[in-house]
Amino acid sequence: MAGKGVVGEDAFEDVERALEALRERGYVEEIARGAAALGYGVFGDVAAMLIAKTVRVAAVLPTGDEVMQVKESAWVRVSLRNACAGLSRDERVNLQSLCEFSVDGTHFYCRTFDVSRPFAYGNAEAGLQNPDREWVWNASLAAPLRATGIPGACPTLIQGLVEHRELRDSNDKLFNLCIFGKRSSLHPGTRYLARGLNDVGAPGNEVEMEQLVWCEVDQQRSDSPEASEAGLMNGDARGGSVSSKDGKLCSWTSYVWRRGSVPISWAQEIKQAYGEAEIQVAKENPYRGTGTYFARVMNAYRTRAVAAANGERQSFPITCVNLLRCAPGKPEMLLSEHFHEAVRGVRQRAGLADVSVLNFDWHANCKALGEAKTVEGLWAALRRQLIECSISMGSTCAVADEDGVEKTVSSWQRGLLRYNCADSLDRTNLAGFFVAAQVLTEQCSELGLSVFNANANAGLAYGGGALSEGVLARTSSGSMLPPGWESRTDTTTGRTFYIDHNTRTTSWSLPEQDTTRSEPIAVSPNKTVESPSQAQSPDSNMGSPGQSKLLSRLNSSGQRLCQAGGAEWLDELMKSPEKAHKGAESFKWLESTVDEFRAAMLPQCLTAMVEIFLANGDFHAQMYTSTRASHTATIHLLDANPATAAAIRYKSTPTSASSTMSNAALGIQRRFHNMVSDGTKQQQFEMFLGLNHKKYFPSMANAPGRVVTRIDAASPAKLPPCVKEDAADDLMNTMLSSCGASIAAAVGPLWITPRGSHDVSFEYNVSPGAGKPEYLLVTSPVGVPEAVAPSHVDVVVRQGGRNVEHSFALPRMPAGTQFSFSIREASAAADGGFWRFDRDAVESHDNGAYTATLHIRNHLGDNEATKDTFLAIGQFELVSVQRALTNGAKTQASLGQKPPLPRSLETNEPAPSPTNSEKDYADAMHGVVPGEASLATLLELELVRMRARMAVATRDTLIVARGCRASDFDPTERLKIWLARSHLRELESERTKSSASTSTSGAISSLRSLSLSSLTESIMGPMIRPNAATLSHVTNALGSHQAAANASATFPMTVKGDPEDERCSSALDGLREISSELFAPLDHDAGGNFFVECSAEACEAEKRAEAGTRVADLIADADVRSIVDGMHTVRREYMRATFEQCSLNGASLHVGVPSSVVVGFKLAVPDLARAYAPCVLRVVAVCDVPTDDLVHVADYVIPATKPRTTLHYELGGAFAERQPKSLLFHLFSPASAAAGAPWSLHGRIGLYAHALDPPSVSPDSSPAL
Repeated sequence: MAGKGVVGEDAFEDVERALEALRERGYVEEIARGAAALGYGVFGDVAAMLIAKTVRVAAVLPTGDEVMQVKESAWVRVSLRNACAGLSRDERVNLQSLCEFSVDGTHFYCRTFDVSRPFAYGNAEAGLQNPDREWVWNASLAAPLRATGIPGACPTLIQGLVEHRELRDSNDKLFNLCIFGKRSSLHPGTRYLARGLNDVGAPGNEVEMEQLVWCEVDQQRSDSPEASEAGLMNGDARGGSVSSKDGKLCSWTSYVWRRGSVPISWAQEIKQAYGEAEIQVAKENPYRGTGTYFARVMNAYRTRAVAAANGERQSFPITCVNLLRCAPGKPEMLLSEHFHEAVRGVRQRAGLADVSVLNFDWHANCKALGEAKTVEGLWAALRRQLIECSISMGSTCAVADEDGVEKTVSSWQRGLLRYNCADSLDRTNLAGFFVAAQVLTEQCSELGLSVFNANANAGLAYGGGALSEGVLARTSSGSMLPPGWESRTDTTTGRTFYIDHNTRTTSWSLPEQDTTRSEPIAVSPNKTVESPSQAQSPDSNMGSPGQSKLLSRLNSSGQRLCQAGGAEWLDELMKSPEKAHKGAESFKWLESTVDEFRAAMLPQCLTAMVEIFLANGDFHAQMYTSTRASHTATIHLLDANPATAAAIRYKSTPTSASSTMSNAALGIQRRFHNMVSDGTKQQQFEMFLGLNHKKYFPSMANAPGRVVTRIDAASPAKLPPCVKEDAADDLMNTMLSSCGASIAAAVGPLWITPRGSHDVSFEYNVSPGAGKPEYLLVTSPVGVPEAVAPSHVDVVVRQGGRNVEHSFALPRMPAGTQFSFSIREASAAADGGFWRFDRDAVESHDNGAYTATLHIRNHLGDNEATKDTFLAIGQFELVSVQRALTNGAKTQASLGQKPPLPRSLETNEPAPSPTNSEKDYADAMHGVVPGEASLATLLELELVRMRARMAVATRDTLIVARGCRASDFDPTERLKIWLARSHLRELESERTKSSASTSTSGAISSLRSLSLSSLTESIMGPMIRPNAATLSHVTNALGSHQAAANASATFPMTVKGDPEDERCSSALDGLREISSELFAPLDHDAGGNFFVECSAEACEAEKRAEAGTRVADLIADADVRSIVDGMHTVRREYMRATFEQCSLNGASLHVGVPSSVVVGFKLAVPDLARAYAPCVLRVVAVCDVPTDDLVHVADYVIPATKPRTTLHYELGGAFAERQPKSLLFHLFSPASAAAGAPWSLHGRIGLYAHALDPPSVSPDSSPAL
């Protein structure tokens, strides 16, 4: 399917006209309305589309582009007619789990701007077509929709949080604050399941944060000469300008940082319900991928334009702020040391010398110095990095005569801070918040905004200090309180009392204070007011080395990590002479205390930042741990309410106590979720992203199939006779069209033979390059009795004088059912292996032109009751599947290596020449008498041919030269009987051991020796006939015991000590082994699962309608209706077997035949857990009790069909002639080695007879089954 953009075909003026056109074409299955289609996928026989039903505008960018957050989403599921990819029970559970994965409130998108990159790097056109893959979450689900070529068919979905606030500065000027938090899709998962680096060098819980600030530029100011000199209009200003789509000019700034877990290979193991989990660093190459990660990050942000202008790669420093515990004895100490070693190795790589580590033990500093001092220390430690990194700024202008914006960047962010800890949850969010608050002041300054209150602006002029906390602390009457004091109301007496947090005492009266404290203090620009607690600090006079010297010591390779980032280092850093240096023009508020900064900032700005980062912390914690964030009370140090800030700082309130208890409770909750729900959530992440697809949907189609029996690839060589000769050409075109299968499944048969004809042949000439047929896709006919449906089909593919033949018995299935057979050469499993007598020793890979013939017949046509009927055909299609290379093959191809050879060709032994191979076979054939040779001799002769790589034609020429026929050397029929006797011996051996054993397995085996129906009657009583549900429950119960027995018991196929049987067994093993070496095994990952690519013809409504009319006229033909109305209705009467015995491995089932009227059997297909592989069910008639008289009835290839489907087969003439006393069923599964033990036949076989009901009186009644 591809969009053409043709009005009236796939482009419409409105939704209603599009729906009307789809209804006319018959394409409307279900209507679901929404704001956007977020993804689409085909899961077996189910098509599912994810739609955003309700969205909200989360943010409006400076360019006017709207960022939409998904508020309500829904999965719309529609059943498909695709039996080749039916889902198993486990797969349906996984699909349901995928549909329960919620994107509501956790994902956002933008249709008109690339938000997968920071705003400075985003692009409205190229970025939308090629987003940054690291942050895209619906790449897999969006691929089918984007393949249509329809612009904007599916937006880029990003998991994360977007918060937008409109604020006003101290001059009442409106500005915007928007913060993005995007979660990486390269290493998705939950806590303890997605830690450290994965195979692609991506750390767990990686988040990219961006703080975007912009405001509208005053038009009068922008037109003034002063503004022109400042560069506000030409983009030379530090703030830049943006021309939005509504004509307004805006200035903007952007700041980006990252947070994530430690980027080395490590994990954590939980050994107890509470307490710290044990950290385990990978023993082998734990730093593999660390350099890849930093290189990817550096390439994502390095300014390419400047680098190109300079002619060299631009330096881009990355500072990793390591918040882990660095004290000896702490579990995280091991992680810190390994991370330090990893970075030391990364710095030696070309282009990564600017990666550095700044250790900042957050928890240790908070414990020793308090949270406020820790924050102030963080500001001091990062001052140099923030000044060097700066922020991004730019300018944009409206494109003339176009509805768009051209964006350029005048100044780029020159470095990156990367906060990391064990979980990348609480500490990284806190550190990012306090630094972002400082950066906000710098961004606003660049935009000409003032985010400080009037007193701070007047007194400090963005310079040396700020007002203390006491300026804003008031009593209930409005009077001022000294710094560190708080007023409260006693709940018993109603009186107001006061708390002195400085001395930790309480008082009923106001403290004595100077009256000048009741008014705001005017502070000199060059003097900072200190709070009493700061002035009385016992360590205020301690000296220390400079900051740069300390940081140099910190990052030196010889210094142990435990000596850096702790409380002593931080205290020295806070009193460093460099802290008092006033030379820098930016980030001056990094020198302030927490109280000073909070008192100076506008309350609404602080409130917005606190709200956003509280929501941001809870969001990422919820996605990673299924709980909210912990330690969030520290954020309130910058709360606009001074009472709340004081309560958190001094930890003397119920709020602080409850916060401590909450953190402990969250730790327990996270452990609980890890044991209960994290595994399911991890699976949902992976399924949504399309990761480990074969793990969760092993039987799903992973390759498109092209139907080679369609008009674009084939042409009919001749037309068979049709009941309506005048419509034969049109009906053939329908069969060759892409809509033939759907019409056959909905309207009726596509071809009906004349009366009395019960077989028909279709021959196609297939053009070169169309692909080699690998599967036969069949649709059972609709609208006719199943007695006139085909019972057998023969497929012959001729190519270059070589024929590949397959014959299949078609099961009776409900009308309109699709099923498929594998016709690949390697799928021949008639003898339980890959060897066949008529198969060449070397597989052909020619992709030239060939001829395909389908001979379709109905064996029931010879019966007296149906000899005057016809043959009704649904749809038969040959499919060629184009498989993609595996990951390993792709890697080898990229390295210029050849793909691996088959095992037999890896040796240095030269392949046998044609002359030597013919001589070896002739020598082995010498002395073999065809009529007298034993089965072992014939098998050993075939083993010689296979080892000699001899073709069938060459072998047959040598046999004819001896005056014999090739069929005289064919051991196939004798081998079938030998295998049947071996299986009967196995059953007899098991029965003997079961009767002599008193173990549990013996008891279960003896239960299986009884008829399932008689066993149920013995439990429920002889007067009660068990229904189907009861039989199913008993079958499941026995099946579970049988599965346990399968793994514990195996029996030899031959009688020990019989030389002839041992020779046969040895030769057969040799044939299987060499066949598996010569021929590539079946691709179990693809199996028989494929999906047919629809051509543009399928969308042409006129052709579909015309084809449907032709088929309807065919079934309505008077001659056809008279035959159908006059036919008896065939009814199945299921019969109880006289006995049943199933082998322990479930592959053999011996069933007693209760009556001579038995005509067929049913087979219940299991809910397979892996991809379809061609299994063969062999039926052998046992005509005498000593099992001396065995007759091969037929081999039934089990088609790929929907799970839990029941197949019905007629046993044929050989069974009716011999009237055997029992039947031996054996299931051959060549996939058993790769997919586990074959599924059991126990409880899946049932015998039935036919009963005829007279034709219905009403001619309009539907014929039957």
